[in-house]
Formats: sequence, C-alpha cells, structure tokens
Amino acid sequence: MKLKSIIGIAVMSAGLLGQALAQDAATNSGTNAWFAAPARGFVSQRPAPGWQQSLLTGNGTMGVMVPGNPINDTLYLSHAALYLPREKRSSSKPVVMSTVFPQIQKLCMEGNYKEAGAAMDKAIHSMPYEPTFTDTYIGAMTLQIEQENTDVTRYQRSVDFMTGEASVTYQTPEGIFRRSTFVSRADNVIVVRLTGNGKQSAELAFGELPGKSFKEIQEIAKRVKSVELGALPDKYLKFQTTYATPNEINPLLGCEAVGRIVHKGGSFGRTQPGYKIEGANEILVLIKIRPRMRGDAQNNLEAIQKELAALPADYDQLLAAHAKIHGDLMGRVSFSLNAPAEERAKSSDELIAESKETKGAKAAKETKAPLAQIERAFDAGRYNIISSTGYNPPNLQGLWNGCWLAPWGSAMTTDGNLPCAVSFLAMGNTPELLEPFFRYHERFVPGYRELAKQILGTRGLLMPAQLTTAPVFVGVGAAYPFYYWYAGMPWALQSYYDYWLTTGDRKFLAERAYPLMKETATFYEDFLTEKDKNGKFIFAPTYSPENEPKDLGATLTVNATMEVGAAKQLLRHAITSAKELECDKELQAKWQALLAKMPDYQVGEDGSFREWLWPGLQDRNIHRHASHFYPLYDEMPGEIVDNPELVKAVAHSVEKRFDYLDNSAGLAFGYAFVSLAAAHTGNAEWAQHGINAMAREGWLPGMANKHLLRLPMFNVDICGGFPYVCASTLVYSDPGLIRFFPARPPQWKSGSIKGLRLRGAITLKELSWDEKGAKATLVSDKDQTVMIITPGGKEEKLALKAGQATDVNCHL
Repeated sequence: MKLKSIIGIAVMSAGLLGQALAQDAATNSGTNAWFAAPARGFVSQRPAPGWQQSLLTGNGTMGVMVPGNPINDTLYLSHAALYLPREKRSSSKPVVMSTVFPQIQKLCMEGNYKEAGAAMDKAIHSMPYEPTFTDTYIGAMTLQIEQENTDVTRYQRSVDFMTGEASVTYQTPEGIFRRSTFVSRADNVIVVRLTGNGKQSAELAFGELPGKSFKEIQEIAKRVKSVELGALPDKYLKFQTTYATPNEINPLLGCEAVGRIVHKGGSFGRTQPGYKIEGANEILVLIKIRPRMRGDAQNNLEAIQKELAALPADYDQLLAAHAKIHGDLMGRVSFSLNAPAEERAKSSDELIAESKETKGAKAAKETKAPLAQIERAFDAGRYNIISSTGYNPPNLQGLWNGCWLAPWGSAMTTDGNLPCAVSFLAMGNTPELLEPFFRYHERFVPGYRELAKQILGTRGLLMPAQLTTAPVFVGVGAAYPFYYWYAGMPWALQSYYDYWLTTGDRKFLAERAYPLMKETATFYEDFLTEKDKNGKFIFAPTYSPENEPKDLGATLTVNATMEVGAAKQLLRHAITSAKELECDKELQAKWQALLAKMPDYQVGEDGSFREWLWPGLQDRNIHRHASHFYPLYDEMPGEIVDNPELVKAVAHSVEKRFDYLDNSAGLAFGYAFVSLAAAHTGNAEWAQHGINAMAREGWLPGMANKHLLRLPMFNVDICGGFPYVCASTLVYSDPGLIRFFPARPPQWKSGSIKGLRLRGAITLKELSWDEKGAKATLVSDKDQTVMIITPGGKEEKLALKAGQATDVNCHL
C-alpha cells in the first residue's frame, strides 16, 4: 500500500493512516533500523497538522519547530531575543499611582471594594500613556525544504531526548530518507541533515514567517520595515529583516541569519530563493540567527558567514559535541514506573489517544493515565525546559513560535506560568539552568525598585505579572488590578533560596540571593502598618490572581492568602539567610516581629482553605487559578501541615478546584498548582488525580504541553510543573529533613527516580520501591545529620558523610 506524499498524509484520517503504516511496516522489516525508536524519546506516526504540533529542538538560545512533512517541509526557526517592538512605548512617562494608594487602601479596609477599583481606574486614565501589551515574542523565519514528489510507503517522526535530535524518516520506492535537526549547545548553530540510503535532492531556501490570519498580516505590514532573503555565493543562504517600530525600552532593531549548505557528491545550482542540490549522498545545512540590537553594525552577514565556515562540516562531530552537554543535563535525572514494554513502544499519537479514552469518567479520582504516558510526559517536560533555557528563562512558549501574535505575547507570566516552568530546575539537578532566570530578573531590579516607589510609595521591589523586554505594567485595571499583587518578587526569590539550599553555594546566597531578600523585605516593613482588632497586620489592597470573592463583583480585596503566604515565606527565608551569614541581627528581630503579627490561615464556613483572610470575603472555588495554595507550592509549612483542620480544609478546596478544572477547559498550571497542594499535605489520591489529568490531556503529539488541557494551545509551563509534581509525591526535603513518599500515587506500585537534588545539598542517587518495600541512596556534599521520615510517620536520624553513599530503608 502506498501513501501519496504530503497531501495524502495530511488528509488521511488517523485510523486509516495507522492501519496503512502498520501494514507497510510489516512489509518493510528489512528497513527497521532506520525506523528504530530512540531509547529515550518518542516517535509519532503522522506529521503535524499545524505548527503547534511540531517536534521541538533547541539549545536555550535558538529553537526549531519541525512539523515533519515528508516531502516538502517548512521548519520554523526562532531566537530567544526576538520580541517584536511595539510603538508608543516610553519609559519616560511612568504611571504614578502612589498618591492614590492611601485612598484605595482605605476604601478596601472599609469594605468598599468596587469603589476602590473605580478609584484605581480613574487614576490610571488620568495618567500619561501606559502600554496595553508587552512586546510580543515572534519566530525568526523559516527554512523551506522541497524534495522530489513521490509516493511515501512508510513514515515516522521522532525526538531523541538524549541528543536533542528531531528526525523525520520516510520510505519511498527510491529509498529511505531521513531529515534530522538539532541545535548545538556546543557551537550555537542549527544543524539540519538530509541523508538516507538513496540519493538526496532538495531545494533549500529561507522564508519569512508567514501570517496565519488577516490580523497577523496586518501586524506584519505595520511592524516589519523590510525583509531581504535569498542566496549568497558559495552555497550560503541569507535572511535580513528590519522592524518598523523600535521603542526606547526594546533595543531590538531586526534579525539576521546565514545558512551554509554542504553536500557530499551530486550537483548544485542557484534558484531564485536559494539553492538546489541534486543526487547528493548527504546534504548538511548549518544556520546561525543573530538579533540586531541598537548600536550593532548594519550588516553582520559576513561575520556570521565566517563563523559558519569555521565549523566542521561533519554532522556526527557536531552532534557529539552537543550531545555531550545536552545529554548530561537530561541524564542527571531519570524516572520509571516500570510501564509495560508494549505501552512504551507506542507512538505519541497512539498513547495520547489511548490516554484520552477515559475522558468523562464519573469517578474522576480513579481515572488513570497509562504509566508509559506519565513516564514520557516527565521526560518530555524536562527536555522542553532544558532545550528552551539559556539566553532567557522559558517564556510561555519556551523559545519556539510559528506565528506573529502569540497568546499573551508569549510573555514571562510571573503569577504562575514562569514559576511553574522553572520549578523543577533545582530539584531536577540542573541548578545552573536557573542562571538565565536570575539574570533576567536582576537586570530589571532597578525597574522593580522604581515601580514600588511609583505605584505604592514604598521601598522594596514590585514585579509586574507579565514581562518581556522591560519591567512595565501592562493592561492593568479594576478587572485585573496587578498593581496590588506583591507576591511576584517573593516567588522569584523562592528559586534563589532553593538554588542556595540545593547547591550549598554560600557565595551566591551572600552576594545575590540575600541582598534581594533584604530589599524585598523593606516593602513589608513599609506596607504593613495597619492592624486589625486582634493586632494582626492587614494586607490592603490585595489581589488573588486571577480570582475574586464569591458574589462580590470586585477583585481588589483585603488579606489575599497568597500575599500573606508569600510574605511569611520571604521573611522566614530572609531570617534564616541572615543567620547563616551572621549579619543584620537588628533586621532579624524586626522581621521576626513582623512574622509574629501575620494573619493566620483560616477555614471558611464551607470548609474551604480560605482564599481571603478577611470577614465577609467568601471563597469562590469555580476558578482555574488556585493562588491561595501558594504556601504549599514549594514547601510544607508546619503552620498548615501540622494543623489537622487546615489539612482537611486544603483537601476540601483541592477537591472543589479539581471539580472545576475537570469540567472546564482545564488550565494546565492550575492542575500543577492544586496537585502540589495535595502532595504537600499528604493527599496521595488527589495528587494522583492531578498527575493523571495532566498526563492524559496535557500534551500535543510533538510532546509540548497545552496551556489548557482540552484546547490545543501550545505552551510549556507544566513542562516544568509536571515533573516537579511527580517528584514531590515521592520525596520532600528541607535542610536537615527528608520525607520519603509524602503522597505516592496508589497507581504507582513500583518504580524508581534517580538523581534528584534535595535541600541541604544532598543528591538522591536513587529511590526505588515495589510492593515488598523501598530503599534510597543518598550522597551529601557535606557531613551532616538529617531526620528521615518514612511512611507512617516513622522518624530516624541519619548521619551522612561528605561524598559517601548511604543507603536508607524507607519502611513502606
């Protein structure tokens, strides 16, 4: 049976295509080596119907999306710096709200919440221009590959998680053809190879990133001043674009790229857009993309060309250098649930389809994902975050894009998505990948400082909820009053604190983490001046992203639980850090006094873990966010987990939030947030439910995750959050304490996890379990004694010697 190239594959139904491929596979057993699945990765049986379902590869700076059409394919190329400048952006005309802050605070404390929102809106509208949108992340351009049209009799696309290769393999009457792509961390180059057991012919050219809609075409006409592309002498391709609306904040002026074509054997000729190679044994394309910033030379093509000419024209050599770095990052952690071999052998299309067959099951807690899908999602999540982290932390789409108008501008969204994306980097034994996250925020610290002064009239640091190229607030109003959301900086600093705890890097603590904690604490010193009748501080105004109390009709409130939790966490960590550094004793006392007067967490009348710790503000559990679970996102604070009433209230709210998420589009990072609350309160069944929901419905065939589980919107946030949830059900740590199996899903009868980094600078070399028992192996960076807590609450002190492996019986 023959499949008619790209057109036939694109229109053939999934069922018929699967049958055809199975039949063709049976008659082509001699070619199976070409179609072997990667040992750690996945295969897919059909090309992407759209760019969002593409295969992904990247080196943290440049990325490629590979749809995988077998004959003529369009690869989407990107660079992490490409945020398209918008017009009317000015840092010289800030919105100054500090003068109205006392009025808004007073209205909130008096219960006049709608009036507080109206006062905010009135003040905003009376101020100079404030931007409505961030500068939007865009793709760079495309690489167009056209090969000879023929019949395709067998097809497969795949990603190897350990090498970073995205490959497309297909068989025709003329032979077997493979197109492999990776982006080198060693040489900072995109590498595309066309090879096989037949002769290779292809037309190669750069193309503009296409407009996907009339609105995008309008955007291109407005934002792009010029585009030049075509062939350079000696088999090089060029691409240059200049943007039309530069602004004061964003230094990006345009983008340049050069592609070097190398072929073994065969002939070549120039075409209008590029080159045509015929009858080659192998074709290699090496590509570098360079953003052009303010102050750069007008033309860098010659310099890029020289860089490419200096690279070896040897795919295997380039791959080996890259795989050594990338493979090390991926290989530090592994996770197994001992899934059946027949499940692991299934394509992503098959496994995702089978996972979704349980959708709509009434007994939601008992709906399970295939174990192989959980394993694959864990690995894919880590792969995607590692591949998109380097120049910057991963934005909403990592560093990939195939359109001009990404949802929310593909911003760094700090009220959930970005913290979720980076949440596993420390525990996942890749702490160095937090450096881009740290750099990104640190360059904005002067802006955060100015925002606290302008908006609140306080010292400290105020972080916007969405960022791309500058620390400016966008789209703020009574519906989304992010001026009065203060938890962004404390949440970012949790990653700083975890970096210190997992690495033991005292210099980092002293020179980078603690100074930011100390400055952030000054905000609370200035802000917390009002007290209630019990002498507890009042947080007013506050905002619980992106929810509002039941029947209130207003979002500005008092004592949002997220804000209280973030303040407590920041001050605790600042005190602990100051003690470690033996400094600021007076500040330690001041911060301890602030902590003593913080509002207590509460149980609502309906049994909920309250989202607002203020009389008259009722919980509204029908919402995709769960910001009040913030204290339980990364930690197990004794104030909650040692209080049975609060643990019960958390379970009630977890169930209610899952009920809403299960019956809506299903916010992916909302599932991660709620799952972590379940895991950190020992609720194994609900943790399992969240993991299964994310595994079943959270992934596209190219193994990127979806922003909403039930809508195919490309995103990467739970690529970090999903493995973080999985690992958090198996082990929890604080300095001097390790708790094994705090919430192991009942479905996970046996398995292992290897390589995690624990707080206290300890490596969990391996944790394995089955129905007979469990054991762990720990290696500490220093001599120390830790408390081991195993299921059932059994406690045991264990002495660890630096560098020495110590086995632990986990007493399942």
